[in-house]
Amino acid sequence: MFRDNNHQDLVSFGNMEEQNLCEQAALVNSVEEYIAWEAQCDSCIESLEDQSRIKRPRLSIGNRQLLVARIARLEGLKNLLRRRFVHAGAGCSVREEGLIWRENTAFESRILTGAVINHNHIEPCQFLEDASGIVLENVRKVMERHTNVKVNTLFNGEFVTSD
Repeated sequence: MFRDNNHQDLVSFGNMEEQNLCEQAALVNSVEEYIAWEAQCDSCIESLEDQSRIKRPRLSIGNRQLLVARIARLEGLKNLLRRRFVHAGAGCSVREEGLIWRENTAFESRILTGAVINHNHIEPCQFLEDASGIVLENVRKVMERHTNVKVNTLFNGEFVTSD
Protein backbone atom coordinates (compact mmCIF):
# COMPACT_ATOMS: atom_id res chain seq x y z
CA MET A 1 0.00 0.00 0.00
CA PHE A 2 1.36 3.40 -1.01
CA ARG A 3 1.49 5.90 1.80
CA ASP A 4 2.53 9.53 1.50
CA ASN A 5 4.36 10.70 4.61
CA ASN A 6 4.49 14.33 3.43
CA HIS A 7 1.06 14.95 4.91
CA GLN A 8 2.12 13.57 8.30
CA ASP A 9 5.17 15.87 8.15
CA LEU A 10 2.87 18.84 7.46
CA VAL A 11 0.63 17.86 10.37
CA SER A 12 3.64 17.56 12.71
CA PHE A 13 5.03 20.91 11.55
CA GLY A 14 1.63 22.55 12.00
CA ASN A 15 1.44 21.14 15.53
CA MET A 16 4.83 22.66 16.42
CA GLU A 17 3.77 25.98 14.90
CA GLU A 18 0.51 25.88 16.88
CA GLN A 19 2.39 25.10 20.09
CA ASN A 20 4.78 28.02 19.46
CA LEU A 21 1.83 30.36 18.88
CA CYS A 22 0.22 29.25 22.15
CA GLU A 23 3.46 29.87 24.03
CA GLN A 24 3.97 33.26 22.34
CA ALA A 25 0.39 34.32 23.16
CA ALA A 26 1.24 34.26 26.86
CA LEU A 27 4.09 36.71 26.20
CA VAL A 28 2.10 39.29 24.19
CA ASN A 29 2.11 42.55 26.15
CA SER A 30 1.24 45.30 23.66
CA VAL A 31 -1.04 46.02 20.72
CA GLU A 32 1.96 45.98 18.37
CA GLU A 33 2.99 42.53 19.61
CA TYR A 34 -0.62 41.38 19.29
CA ILE A 35 -0.84 42.54 15.66
CA ALA A 36 2.36 40.65 14.77
CA TRP A 37 1.17 37.55 16.64
CA GLU A 38 -2.27 37.71 14.98
CA ALA A 39 -0.65 37.76 11.51
CA GLN A 40 1.32 34.61 12.39
CA CYS A 41 -1.81 33.01 13.82
CA ASP A 42 -3.86 33.82 10.69
CA SER A 43 -1.12 32.31 8.53
CA CYS A 44 -1.11 29.13 10.63
CA ILE A 45 -4.92 28.88 10.51
CA GLU A 46 -4.86 29.32 6.73
CA SER A 47 -2.25 26.58 6.45
CA LEU A 48 -4.33 24.23 8.61
CA GLU A 49 -7.42 25.01 6.52
CA ASP A 50 -5.47 24.22 3.34
CA GLN A 51 -4.36 20.91 4.87
CA SER A 52 -7.96 20.04 5.73
CA ARG A 53 -8.93 20.53 2.06
CA ILE A 54 -6.20 18.26 0.63
CA LYS A 55 -7.86 15.55 -1.43
CA ARG A 56 -4.93 13.25 -2.30
CA PRO A 57 -4.09 11.31 -0.25
CA ARG A 58 -7.39 11.62 1.52
CA LEU A 59 -7.32 12.62 5.14
CA SER A 60 -8.70 10.15 7.61
CA ILE A 61 -11.69 11.36 9.60
CA GLY A 62 -9.53 11.48 12.72
CA ASN A 63 -6.90 13.69 11.05
CA ARG A 64 -9.58 15.98 9.63
CA GLN A 65 -11.17 16.31 13.09
CA LEU A 66 -7.75 16.99 14.58
CA LEU A 67 -7.22 19.84 12.12
CA VAL A 68 -10.67 21.29 12.86
CA ALA A 69 -9.96 21.13 16.60
CA ARG A 70 -6.60 22.85 16.14
CA ILE A 71 -8.15 25.58 13.99
CA ALA A 72 -10.85 26.11 16.62
CA ARG A 73 -8.25 26.23 19.41
CA LEU A 74 -6.22 28.89 17.55
CA GLU A 75 -9.36 30.90 16.69
CA GLY A 76 -10.36 30.81 20.34
CA LEU A 77 -6.93 31.96 21.47
CA LYS A 78 -6.90 34.69 18.82
CA ASN A 79 -10.32 35.96 19.93
CA LEU A 80 -9.24 35.89 23.57
CA LEU A 81 -6.19 38.06 22.80
CA ARG A 82 -8.25 40.32 20.52
CA ARG A 83 -10.65 41.06 23.39
CA ARG A 84 -7.65 41.95 25.54
CA PHE A 85 -5.97 44.31 23.06
CA VAL A 86 -8.64 45.55 20.63
CA HIS A 87 -11.50 47.52 22.10
CA ALA A 88 -14.22 48.30 19.55
CA GLY A 89 -17.47 49.94 20.63
CA ALA A 90 -19.57 48.87 23.55
CA GLY A 91 -20.38 45.41 22.26
CA CYS A 92 -18.41 42.35 21.42
CA SER A 93 -18.66 39.91 18.51
CA VAL A 94 -18.73 37.00 20.93
CA ARG A 95 -22.19 35.78 21.92
CA GLU A 96 -23.34 36.43 25.46
CA GLU A 97 -22.50 32.86 26.44
CA GLY A 98 -18.91 33.35 25.27
CA LEU A 99 -19.29 31.00 22.29
CA ILE A 100 -18.55 31.50 18.59
CA TRP A 101 -19.65 29.33 15.66
CA ARG A 102 -17.02 28.82 12.93
CA GLU A 103 -17.63 27.07 9.61
CA ASN A 104 -15.32 25.50 7.05
CA THR A 105 -16.32 23.80 3.80
CA ALA A 106 -14.66 21.13 1.69
CA PHE A 107 -15.33 19.23 -1.52
CA GLU A 108 -16.98 22.12 -3.36
CA SER A 109 -19.07 22.99 -0.29
CA ARG A 110 -20.62 19.52 -0.09
CA ILE A 111 -19.14 18.97 3.37
CA LEU A 112 -19.60 21.66 5.98
CA THR A 113 -17.72 21.49 9.25
CA GLY A 114 -18.86 23.70 12.10
CA ALA A 115 -17.06 24.23 15.37
CA VAL A 116 -18.21 25.94 18.55
CA ILE A 117 -15.36 27.89 20.08
CA ASN A 118 -15.46 28.32 23.86
CA HIS A 119 -14.22 31.54 25.44
CA ASN A 120 -15.12 31.39 29.09
CA HIS A 121 -16.89 28.18 30.09
CA ILE A 122 -15.26 26.18 32.83
CA GLU A 123 -17.87 23.50 33.43
CA PRO A 124 -18.27 21.00 30.54
CA CYS A 125 -21.99 20.51 31.27
CA GLN A 126 -22.72 24.25 31.09
CA PHE A 127 -20.68 24.52 27.88
CA LEU A 128 -22.64 21.68 26.25
CA GLU A 129 -25.95 23.19 27.35
CA ASP A 130 -25.08 26.63 25.94
CA ALA A 131 -23.45 25.23 22.79
CA SER A 132 -26.47 23.09 21.93
CA GLY A 133 -28.49 26.17 20.99
CA ILE A 134 -25.82 27.42 18.61
CA VAL A 135 -25.40 23.99 17.03
CA LEU A 136 -29.16 23.49 16.57
CA GLU A 137 -29.58 26.98 15.12
CA ASN A 138 -26.86 26.40 12.53
CA VAL A 139 -28.00 22.87 11.65
CA ARG A 140 -31.52 24.24 11.07
CA LYS A 141 -30.10 26.85 8.67
CA VAL A 142 -28.33 24.12 6.71
CA MET A 143 -31.49 21.99 6.66
CA GLU A 144 -33.41 24.92 5.17
CA ARG A 145 -30.93 25.10 2.26
CA HIS A 146 -30.51 21.36 1.62
CA THR A 147 -33.03 18.54 1.57
CA ASN A 148 -30.62 15.73 2.47
CA VAL A 149 -28.39 16.34 5.45
CA LYS A 150 -26.24 14.03 7.54
CA VAL A 151 -25.11 15.44 10.86
CA ASN A 152 -22.23 14.04 12.90
CA THR A 153 -21.23 15.56 16.22
CA LEU A 154 -18.01 15.33 18.13
CA PHE A 155 -16.96 16.85 21.44
CA ASN A 156 -13.30 17.76 21.59
CA GLY A 157 -12.59 19.52 24.86
CA GLU A 158 -9.68 20.23 27.08
CA PHE A 159 -10.64 21.12 30.63
CA VAL A 160 -7.92 21.62 33.19
CA THR A 161 -8.32 21.24 36.93
CA SER A 162 -6.30 23.30 39.34
CA ASP A 163 -4.16 21.26 41.69
